Amino acid sequence: MQATDPTSTTRNESSDQATIFVSLELSRAVWLVTALLPGAAQKMSRHQVPGGDLAGC
Repeated sequence: MQATDPTSTTRNESSDQATIFVSLELSRAVWLVTALLPGAAQKMSRHQVPGGDLAGC
């Protein structure tokens, strides 16, 4: 049986797949949501919502 490394990734060179990176910074007062989209010229979008506002996310 061969062990697999869960941290290793396989890169698919297909142009119909992309990776979206999202981060959440949660506090009681403010939630900060950032996203990096493919083709966005490495510009990260940043959105701030009141803490606990699920609909705002």
